Amino acid sequence: MERKRNLMSIIYRSFASVLILLLITMVGSAKSTINSEHLSDNLPSTYKSKAYDAFINGDMGKWLNLIIEMESDIVSLKGKPAENDVKMELLNYYYGYTAFLISKEQMREASTYAEKGEKIIEMFLAKQPQNAEMLAYKAAFKGFKIGISKFKAVTLGMQSQSIIKKAYALSPGNIRVLTERGNILFYSPKMFGGNKREAIQMYKKAASALESRGDTVGNWEYLNLLTIIAQALLDTGNKNEAINLYKKLLILEPRFKWAQEKLKIISDF
Repeated sequence: MERKRNLMSIIYRSFASVLILLLITMVGSAKSTINSEHLSDNLPSTYKSKAYDAFINGDMGKWLNLIIEMESDIVSLKGKPAENDVKMELLNYYYGYTAFLISKEQMREASTYAEKGEKIIEMFLAKQPQNAEMLAYKAAFKGFKIGISKFKAVTLGMQSQSIIKKAYALSPGNIRVLTERGNILFYSPKMFGGNKREAIQMYKKAASALESRGDTVGNWEYLNLLTIIAQALLDTGNKNEAINLYKKLLILEPRFKWAQEKLKIISDF
């Protein structure tokens, strides 16, 4: 049992380290920029541009500042229609930041942000229990809890797999569902249902779905997804395909620091 817990913990820590590939930590302060009297219908887009800038520059200080800003904005938006939109967007940034903290072995902080994310997930699921996207998030955050602590790893791992299967049955074309199903398939060993080839297909379907709806420009999640695919290809021995994908990433976003560095490292071998 101890060996199984250790194995599951390693799997989910590896999974978390790939979810967001940002390496610079700079913690600062942020102030709210929203005037709740004059809200835009596209409020989350103001956050997305900041997240994109932080992502391509590998600046987790800016990412954390954005989280602090949004938490402050939610207080001022309480009871207003935009409150849930901001919470939905904030959940995505908790997701990325929790993964980053786990990859840096900052488990206490990771636990704090995982709990914040889970509160938002449960709030939405209380209203919509069959919301496939929220179920996918729930599966991911259970995976984070395994990465944070190996205790209950087997139980949480089984729960995570069960939840993502339900989400996939409800909405097999949902981008978040496809991505999380891919993560679980890729980082689980065969004895636990892992399948790297199928995982890569899940990732590619998610990327195709984003491309089909024209949601790729200025979208950090699209770049992150392509990065995950490239790393998965590299890990499975498909070096040439991975190199081509890194080149595509740099055509899409020439400023993407991580892709620049990764392509140089791969090309040198």
